[in-house]
Amino acid sequence: MEGGQPTGIYEAFARSDRRELVGMKNILKTIWKLAIILTSTALIWFLLGSTAFFQRFYFDLVEFAYFISVWVPTLVLMITFIFLIKKGWIPRNLILQVVITIIILIVSISVSTALFKNTTLYGWIIKQTRIDYVQVTDDGKYEYQLALTNLFQRNSYARLLVTDVSTDDEMIIPIKIRTKEISGITVPSKTVPKREEPPLPSFVWCTLNATDKEAIYMFTTTKYLKESIEMFEINMDKKKAKRIN
Repeated sequence: MEGGQPTGIYEAFARSDRRELVGMKNILKTIWKLAIILTSTALIWFLLGSTAFFQRFYFDLVEFAYFISVWVPTLVLMITFIFLIKKGWIPRNLILQVVITIIILIVSISVSTALFKNTTLYGWIIKQTRIDYVQVTDDGKYEYQLALTNLFQRNSYARLLVTDVSTDDEMIIPIKIRTKEISGITVPSKTVPKREEPPLPSFVWCTLNATDKEAIYMFTTTKYLKESIEMFEINMDKKKAKRIN
């Protein structure tokens, strides 16, 4: 109350001021539009996250549950609401519009929060890398690990992580393994395996052995990585991998 006169929405009803009523309705419509923008952003964000920016076309169990129970119904409701606004099929009663606005805000914020919270960033914003156990070449000169990034996606790739035992110098060698052929692997743990951990056979994705040529090593994948075996010639000096088969 200001000066004994009702304020806000009550003042609009008391004075029957059409301009204020129109202004209030415009404010409510603006809130509706903002709710639509927020919800649309959440829907798009979840879709991008669940497909890793369209780098994979499958959902995990949790994502699929949210997609069916939250994403699809929200999309249908939002399209329906936009259609009603476009057609002008909205209540003329201002109080009813306020009630609808409150409901829309609650639903929009709740759904958007759930979608944003359950959107994974791995595989598109944050790279997801799986690494096998530390192994040592048969001549004892190098430690090595195979790192697979964004596995089971179109943007997946592999790198060979090598450490010179005598100098502790590290190098990363890109290696063009056909990662898209990998259907499933066993990973040692969620963290990078430690060198003192003994490698189990199912965690050994590759071998790296010395050849009769200086600084040239033979890299071979194992059946625990993929059925088809791939071989590469690794040049430690040039830090390059050359496909053999």
